[in-house]
Parts: sequence; C-alpha cells; structure tokens
Amino acid sequence: MVWKATEGVDDQLGVSGLEFWLNSLKAHLPLPLTGNEKPLYSVIVVGTHIGGLVGHQQTYGLRKTKVNEVFSKKCGMGNLPFEYIEVSSKSGENMSLLHERITSCALGHSYMG
Repeated sequence: MVWKATEGVDDQLGVSGLEFWLNSLKAHLPLPLTGNEKPLYSVIVVGTHIGGLVGHQQTYGLRKTKVNEVFSKKCGMGNLPFEYIEVSSKSGENMSLLHERITSCALGHSYMG
C-alpha cells in the first residue's frame, strides 16, 4: 500500500486516509493464520514523496511510529507481518530496499514452495 508521506502524521487527513485503506484491506483479506504457520500475505506501507519533505530523516521515526500505531491499534491488524518503508522516486532513495523487502516478504508466504 502506498501512502503520500507529505500528508504528514499531524494532518488528520493524511492519517485518516491511511487508516481508511488499512481498514479496507482488513475487511477484504482473509483472516491471518495463527500459530507458527507462514503468513498468507504481508502488508508493506510505502511512504512516498519523501524527496519533497524538508528534513525527512529527522522526522522519519515519528512517521514510522504513527503508521505502526494506526496499523496495530486503530486498525487491529497487529498480528500480520508489517513494514513501513519510505522511498523517493525523484532520487531513487530506498527503492532497492523496497524491492528487497517485497521479494523477501513474498518468499516467506505460505503459498511459496
């Protein structure tokens, strides 16, 4: 799922938009497995447009904490594999990290042989 990080965590519109889409995923995806089984799916929230954020490195921790809070507490999806990664298509920052994490998550799913 992509989230425009420039909408910010202080702006209620940005956080409520994120909350809406996470709740939509929760409503449409099958319930996650319990126990030690490999997951059927993972959720990766990709914070975009960080090239437009002044001092984005200094405020990354705040955004990550808020996204984790929305994911686990407000949407009740805390038992799913979850990651938050910020990228900039303008500079290419963290694009290879995102690719690696998507591949790694997918290979860890139960349907992969």
